[in-house]
Amino acid sequence: MENKKQLEEFIKEFAPSSQLDTALCYAETKVRFSARQKDVAELLDISDRTLRSYCSTYKAEFEARIAELEAEIEPEIDINNHNRILSEQDLDKFIQSLIKSATGANSDSRSRQQFIDFFQITAQDVMQLSTAKTSALRWWLRGNIVGIKKYMNSKELGISLQQSPYLYHADKESIGASEKFVNASLEDEAFKKHCMLMGLTFMSLYNNVEHPELKLMQTVQKLDYLEADIKPEVNKKELKAYSNGQDIVKDYKVKKATTNTPKIEAMLAEMDELTSTFSKVKASEYKDVQGKVLQLVKPPVLPEVEQVEEKANEHFNEIQVLLTAEDTVRAWMNETTRKNNK
Repeated sequence: MENKKQLEEFIKEFAPSSQLDTALCYAETKVRFSARQKDVAELLDISDRTLRSYCSTYKAEFEARIAELEAEIEPEIDINNHNRILSEQDLDKFIQSLIKSATGANSDSRSRQQFIDFFQITAQDVMQLSTAKTSALRWWLRGNIVGIKKYMNSKELGISLQQSPYLYHADKESIGASEKFVNASLEDEAFKKHCMLMGLTFMSLYNNVEHPELKLMQTVQKLDYLEADIKPEVNKKELKAYSNGQDIVKDYKVKKATTNTPKIEAMLAEMDELTSTFSKVKASEYKDVQGKVLQLVKPPVLPEVEQVEEKANEHFNEIQVLLTAEDTVRAWMNETTRKNNK
C-alpha cells in the first residue's frame, strides 16, 4: 500500500507531458518501484496498450534510461558484516532517506520527530523560514511562474536565475551564493555584466514586459560561462518547473492587506524625514559623490550583437540547457539539420 502511494506521488511529480516523457516515466517507475506496466498506465490515465506503444516508439531511449538507473542502484549493505566500513555514500543515503520519510506525503509524527531531533530544528528556524516565504523575492518567484510565463520566457528566466553564482535559492546547490554576492566587486567586469543581466531581468518582472535585449544579455552570460569553462550547478527539478511554466510553491498565498493606520502614519513620517534630509544635501556634495561613483563603476565592455550571434551559433550545442530526453533528441535532430544545410 505504501509503495503504491509512493508510486502515485512520483508519477504526479514527474508529470510527463509527451509520449517520450511517458515512456521514460515508466522506465523510472519500473526500476525504482518494480511497477507493473498496467498499474503505471492506470495512474497515467492511459491504456496499457498505449503505454506499450510509447515504449516501443522510443525503445532506444527507454532501454537506455533503464540501464542508467540500474547502474545507479547499489547493492544493499550487509548488516551482518562487522568488518564493513560506513562510506560517505552510505551516510548520505541514510540522511536522504531520513529527510524523505519526514517530509513526504506519508510522513508520520514519529518520522517528523526523528527529523527534528537529528537536525536540531528549533521554533526560531521555523519562524525564520515562515518570514522568508512571505517576504523574500525568491519565494514569490517560485509561486508565480504561471503568471510570469505570460510575458516572459520562463525557461530562460529559470536558467538565468539558477546559473547565477550570486543568487541563493534556498537549496543545497546555491549554498554560499549570498556570501559570494556580498564579496563581489563592482570593479569586476564579469560581475558588472551579470548585474546588467539581473537588472534587465528584474525590470522586466517589475514592468510585466520582457525587455527586447534581455535575450541578448542571457546569451552573453552563457557564452561568458562557456569561455571561462564554468559549469554552474543547478537544481534541475526547479529549472524544469520554470521551463514548463509551473509554480514550484503550490501553496503560496499573498497575505491580505490589513488596514493599520498608526503603522502607515509612522511610515509616512519616516519618509518625510528622509526626504527632508535628502533635500538638505548640498549640490556640490552630490556632485562629489557622483564623481567618485563614476570613477569606480566604469561601464562594462559589451561585444557587438553580431559577434554575440556568431559565437552563439558557433557554440550552439554547448550553451543549450537540455532538461528532458525529448530536449536531447530534438537537439540531435537540429544538429543533423544544421550539418546538412552547411
